[in-house]
Amino acid sequence: MKKGKNAWKLAFLTVIFSFMLAIPLSSGGVAISGSFSAHDYVLAQGEEVSSRDIYVVAFNNMDTYACLDMKYEAPDCIEVSLLPQKSLLGPDEYKRVYITLKAKEDAVPDNYTVKVIAMLKGVYFCWDDVPGEDNERFKKFLEVHFGLDWVNHAAINKSGDNSTINISTAEKAAEIILDAEQKEATLNICDGRTYELEVISEHGKLNIYKKVEGELPIKVITSAAQEADVTVTGEYAQVDVAAIDPVGNIASTALVRLLRSGYEVASAEGELNKRVVPGDYTAKAYLLGEEVASADFEVRAYEEKRVELLIKSVYFEVFDALPVRFDPGRIIYVYVVAVVKNLYKELPNASIILNVYTGASSENYTLYSSGSLPLNRTETRYNYIPMMGWQSGRYKFTATVISEGTLYAVSPARIVEDLTFGADYKRAQTFVPTDNRTATSVSVYLKRADELVHGDIYVKIHEDGGIEPGTELACCTIANSSVNTTYSWVNASLNCSLAGGATYWLVLESPDASSGYDYYWGADYKNKNKRDANKGEAAWYYNGNSWTTDNLEGLIMAFGLGTS
Repeated sequence: MKKGKNAWKLAFLTVIFSFMLAIPLSSGGVAISGSFSAHDYVLAQGEEVSSRDIYVVAFNNMDTYACLDMKYEAPDCIEVSLLPQKSLLGPDEYKRVYITLKAKEDAVPDNYTVKVIAMLKGVYFCWDDVPGEDNERFKKFLEVHFGLDWVNHAAINKSGDNSTINISTAEKAAEIILDAEQKEATLNICDGRTYELEVISEHGKLNIYKKVEGELPIKVITSAAQEADVTVTGEYAQVDVAAIDPVGNIASTALVRLLRSGYEVASAEGELNKRVVPGDYTAKAYLLGEEVASADFEVRAYEEKRVELLIKSVYFEVFDALPVRFDPGRIIYVYVVAVVKNLYKELPNASIILNVYTGASSENYTLYSSGSLPLNRTETRYNYIPMMGWQSGRYKFTATVISEGTLYAVSPARIVEDLTFGADYKRAQTFVPTDNRTATSVSVYLKRADELVHGDIYVKIHEDGGIEPGTELACCTIANSSVNTTYSWVNASLNCSLAGGATYWLVLESPDASSGYDYYWGADYKNKNKRDANKGEAAWYYNGNSWTTDNLEGLIMAFGLGTS
């Protein structure tokens, strides 16, 4: 059932509207259009809809600059995001604002109304966002209200105590000083003019307005709104839609769109996985804006459905990176082979580019370059040796097809690892427990080079010694016979007390192995967004002389501790 407006809300809106009518408009006002109100949205609990098809367009019909602020009215169970939320509009300019709707997991199934409101305000700026995202509005504030036409190319600085904003060029300057109570501000201009400004706290931030004696304290000049019906249901399903090339790889250069009731509910590159309302859907795949595949399908309540869109594209029929090694394991070079199949169209000025990523850096090599990439099959081969020579670490190989600056295909990734240890060579991973605990077991992701490898593995925990392991705290043994020639998790028992917040070293060594290439310790790249939170974690390598992290940046060795 749609929610009606309470009487007090109607009264409040009536007062606001009467105040707005009392403010003279330069001419016209704000107008709003767009697709938002054209759809009836149905959301499962926990579902989000966000796409280029859900938007409003706000127009500034006045003959002066204005600040567009977007707001919404919605029940607590529905989250609304507006992008952008605020903009600066010149006379007769407009802004498209995209809308995301999400039903919370605990939303009560019912019918609701969501209103999106476009408000035009006199030009102002947010003190907290200068310097920053409000720089343009700040400069326009000074230009529109005080005639400072020199500010467009001026530098903006704020004092360390957050009390003064300075704007200056080589010849001119102005400053705004905020009083200690943050209730008033003063604009001082280099030509001697001084103005008092109005400071208003709105939504937890300080907004600065031009102060005009006798003006009503309502900064909204005009507003307009669109409403849409949103139904929340208790039933849901899960869909996985993927654009697939002819060899079964996900076509990451394709755009996948999921549509329901004539509008897009989500899109993604290559593959889209989404919770949805049961019902009828259309999935489409696009290459460079051109539709290349489509499928209609139905999904039932609580069903998990995968839909594959087979596309005729440019793709890697074969891509591999094969290490060529000296016995017993040192890499000489990596043999790279790339076979590109073009079923799309002949591509002008095309290249096949190899990228080798080590976590700390990357190298690019041109495998193929021609005035055109023909239809059908193009094969290229390359022997890769790092520019700085082989180092301990993990090498990730990918290739791309590019034509006139446009990306057409991305290969699967191939990993070549030089994460070996044995004899005089050791490996370690530093780690930081979050709280006090006792380690009772350790699990390590290992393999050995071949069946002839001998020598047990010693797993040790050390205190932190800075650039090397410190005092040894515990040791356990992994028998040679328990390590396979393919990667697997190998467990061992130990007993070691760990203090939360302290850094420790987990060290692996096999001094009785015949070479430094007998054992491999698996690793992966850290999540880049979490690296700052894991500053105590690093992969280390002992090369027979000293410990180093060279070529290991971003790697985390695969292990786990059982604790009590």
